[in-house]
Amino acid sequence: MEKYKKEHWPAKIRELSQLTKDFVKNYYISGSSLFLSVVSQCFAILAVQQLSLSVGANVSASTVFVVVPIVLLISAFPISPGGLGTREVAFVYLLTNVYTAEGIDKDFAKSAAALVAFLWLAINILISLPGAVSYFTIGNDIDKVNKDELR
Repeated sequence: MEKYKKEHWPAKIRELSQLTKDFVKNYYISGSSLFLSVVSQCFAILAVQQLSLSVGANVSASTVFVVVPIVLLISAFPISPGGLGTREVAFVYLLTNVYTAEGIDKDFAKSAAALVAFLWLAINILISLPGAVSYFTIGNDIDKVNKDELR
C-alpha cells in the first residue's frame, strides 16, 4: 500500500498536470480528440431523433440538437451513478414539452418521451456490455499483476 500514501499525492498531481499539458500542446491529438467527440455527440443526437421518429413523435433534428445536449449535461451531475434516472427524467420532461409544442397530444407526448428515454437507456446498456465483459475478464489479470507488484 506504499503507492497510496499521502506523500505520493503531490508527485501524482504534478505528473497528471504534466501529462495534461503535453496532451494540450500536441495539437494533432487534442484536435483529433475534439473532432471525434463532436462527431460522436452528433451521432448520439441523431440517434435520439431517430428514436423519436420511430415512436411516432415527428420532431425536427434542430430541436433535438438543442434538447439532447441539455439532457446529457443534466445527466453529468453527480446525483446518481452514471446519470441513471436523472437522464430519463430530463428526457421525459424536455421531450414532452418539445412534442407538445410540435402539436402532439400531451398524453401521447409523455408516453413517447418516456419510451425514447428508456430506449436510449437500453442502447447505452447494450453499448456498454463489451466494456463490462472486458472489465471482468481483463480486470482480473490486471489486479493479479498489481498484487504481484505490491509484494
